[in-house]
Amino acid sequence: MSDVFGHWRERIDVDAGFARPGQTRRYHVTTAAAAASIEHDGFRDGDDLQGPLPKLLGRRAPRGVWLSYAPLEPADLPEGRRYDACLYVDVPQHLVDRYEVVFPGLDEVWWCIPAAKLNALGRPKRFLYDTE
Repeated sequence: MSDVFGHWRERIDVDAGFARPGQTRRYHVTTAAAAASIEHDGFRDGDDLQGPLPKLLGRRAPRGVWLSYAPLEPADLPEGRRYDACLYVDVPQHLVDRYEVVFPGLDEVWWCIPAAKLNALGRPKRFLYDTE
């Protein structure tokens, strides 16, 4: 599996100038229909991380909301995943630290934060992809 964040790390510092002090911005990719539901009703816990990643963890994938370091482009998503929307939320650093999930052998870090904790932060915002 490739480093899906590499091109973003080179292009932008995704937290610079966006998140408030003591917070960091994290992203959640989903379908447009699910994004609308999340914006209206809030996040729900899931364990939908499929494919080889739970195997790499060496255990069952945790339940919660999976967040990434940067907004994933559709081409960066695992094969078979069809997402067309991305939401973001500014998360306090203590939550980011507590719910980090490291995949052994990969240069990737994700966060799986309980929905109740994210929903307490307010509604997520829609990330608009650069169409150029």
